[in-house]
Amino acid sequence: MSLIIQKYDQAYLESVEKIRTVASHICQTVKAGNSVVVVAPVMAEMTARWIGFADEISTNSYLRERNMIIAAGEQVAIALLSMALQELGQPAISLTNYQIGIITEAEYMDPLSLNIQTERIERYLNEEKVVVLTDFHNLTTTENIEIWPLEQGVIDASTDAFIIALSAKLQANHCEIYTDKCGLFTAYPQILPNIRL
Repeated sequence: MSLIIQKYDQAYLESVEKIRTVASHICQTVKAGNSVVVVAPVMAEMTARWIGFADEISTNSYLRERNMIIAAGEQVAIALLSMALQELGQPAISLTNYQIGIITEAEYMDPLSLNIQTERIERYLNEEKVVVLTDFHNLTTTENIEIWPLEQGVIDASTDAFIIALSAKLQANHCEIYTDKCGLFTAYPQILPNIRL
């Protein structure tokens, strides 16, 4: 049995219909004899509305609180996708990165400094569940448990680097990234500034 990591961009989870389509695709992957870990994005439209409320409340950035709002949007997304999978008869569980134990010492996520704990993921995979994770938040510092986003300005590259790091840690057979972008960076842009797309 192969282990496949699948990452979906925001465009794939914009509506209930699209969530069901993604869930159906995941089920087909499982029926082909694979274990699957899914990394899902924030629900952009809903979260943007909440951020709009924040902008109305205050002109200050309150970065920590905005991170909480974005984290809530991601938790809604992974819960809905997990529910859609279960409605199709596929056991699934949604987990935040904090729940499974992904730790970084950086204020913003640096995929190269991640400490990824895989025990809980592996336990649910052994129970033949699809594990649905977030890709943006709940990365905790070693001293203070806080929600931190991806490194500002390189979100796409950082999420892709996170997926690849997760795939390596889990020793996945395949890593599939479903995106409406034109491609992937050849390296992490903060390390090699002259990378190609």
